[in-house]
Amino acid sequence: NVLSSVPIWVTFFNVPLELWIEKGLSYIASFIGNPLHLNEFNQNHSRLTFTRICIEIENTKEIPPSFVVNLGYGEPFEIKVEVPWKLQL
Repeated sequence: NVLSSVPIWVTFFNVPLELWIEKGLSYIASFIGNPLHLNEFNQNHSRLTFTRICIEIENTKEIPPSFVVNLGYGEPFEIKVEVPWKLQL
């Protein structure tokens, strides 16, 4: 029985302040996979240097080291991505 997806905690750096709400953080997480849970620090806004989100990721998906988000004004933001481990297939 092979898992087609796995939940992992992903850390995101350089998230624009405008996206520090549940809907915005879910939007960021959706670049990687299906958002499942927010870290408690996200919910009470006690830490704004990075965010951790539990995301369900397909085991065949390559997780990028970063991606660009354009909010429709100003310069686009490069969101850096860090995962604690990579799924070995």
